[in-house]
Amino acid sequence: MRGKEVSLLPKVSSKFSMLLIPAIDLLEGKVVRLFKGEFSQPTYYPFTPLEVLKRWEEWGFRRIHVVDLEGAKYGRARHRDLILQLKKNFKGEIEVGGGIREEKDIEEYLSGGIDYVILGTKAVELGFLKKVSEKYPGRIIVSLDLKGGKLGIKGWKGEVRLELDKWIKEASLLPLESFIFTDISRDGTLEGVNIAFLEKLKKWSDLPLILSGGVSTAKDLEIIHSLLPTVKGVIVGKALYEGKIKREEVEKWLSIS
Repeated sequence: MRGKEVSLLPKVSSKFSMLLIPAIDLLEGKVVRLFKGEFSQPTYYPFTPLEVLKRWEEWGFRRIHVVDLEGAKYGRARHRDLILQLKKNFKGEIEVGGGIREEKDIEEYLSGGIDYVILGTKAVELGFLKKVSEKYPGRIIVSLDLKGGKLGIKGWKGEVRLELDKWIKEASLLPLESFIFTDISRDGTLEGVNIAFLEKLKKWSDLPLILSGGVSTAKDLEIIHSLLPTVKGVIVGKALYEGKIKREEVEKWLSIS
């Protein structure tokens, strides 16, 4: 199903030593945002991935969050060549997720210049996570996608039942770069961030934490920083693409961080 098209608005930047990370979600080679992780509810944006990447670089972003949505859904990379091409055209860091479930996938991305690889579905297997994080210390990010109180996997269509607090504490002993936490029920909704769960998460792990899902205005960024000042970064998608966070609001963050 094809979603509505919307226009791109102004320029961007971050503050308080908290990274502001724009998301580029790829579906059929196009830039989209999904509503609550539903593939049946995409919003397509009228520019190419390279065009939006160059816009983010012009605005001063130092890191980009790229997701291969079809990779996440089908369990194998569908946009690897495109993503590696994006990296060649960007001076900052790129973190990539979506369908990365074998060690060779990690090797191909990292050898191709990608800075960080994001594991979600495969990260549940602590043995695998231990192996690759020790082989590539500081290059692996674990994505915690919470859906209805459970960890969402396989393109958010599946769920895994585990003692989340215990699992996070064990994973935190590994040489990971960070955790990305996404509340799928808020992703693409502009409803704000799930602060209550984030406060729990900070008690379970000392690893750097990157937040995603629900950011609607610059006020959300201020709330996150005031309540969770040690958070490493915030991933922003729809709020940037649709101008809910204005250029001047973002620039004050980027100019200080």
